[in-house]
Amino acid sequence: MGNRAAAGSGGCEAELAAQIEEDLRQKRPPDITALRALFGPSKGALPQVEVKMADLASYDQLLSGAVSAEGVPA
Repeated sequence: MGNRAAAGSGGCEAELAAQIEEDLRQKRPPDITALRALFGPSKGALPQVEVKMADLASYDQLLSGAVSAEGVPA
């Protein structure tokens, strides 16, 4: 699974397979760290995601039915 994850979704599975085959031909185990460096996504290509956490008290209100679907007290 780790080797497949190293390829990500960049369409480089064939190149990854070729590198693993070469490692095996050379009688050395594949180096997952090196494979991730070669075939993994670049850190700059990943989007920045901001998650705003809701106040936990709002869940209590929602579960008790004290707030309508529009967020207005019932």
